[in-house]
Amino acid sequence: MSKLEMVYLAAVGLTGIVPSFGSLPNLQDLDLGYNQLEAGDWSFLSSLANCTQLKNDFGLARFMGANSTAAPGNSTSLADLKGSIGYIAP
Repeated sequence: MSKLEMVYLAAVGLTGIVPSFGSLPNLQDLDLGYNQLEAGDWSFLSSLANCTQLKNDFGLARFMGANSTAAPGNSTSLADLKGSIGYIAP
């Protein structure tokens, strides 16, 4: 699966914690929007630093979890990070 380039799982009823995508270095497009995923501790964001080809929309719809202060700011490989976050629990 390390050659996987696109993951489109928008609006398919996903629930639970967002998985790490760090083992997908060729990932270019990722869309998880309009699901009910939990951010947990936001560690999935740091795993995106390994996805050096990631450049397109990253749909983050209705995340619930820890506050975003744990989110790293070093994902310089991302050219375009977008999302609609509907609700973040305290």
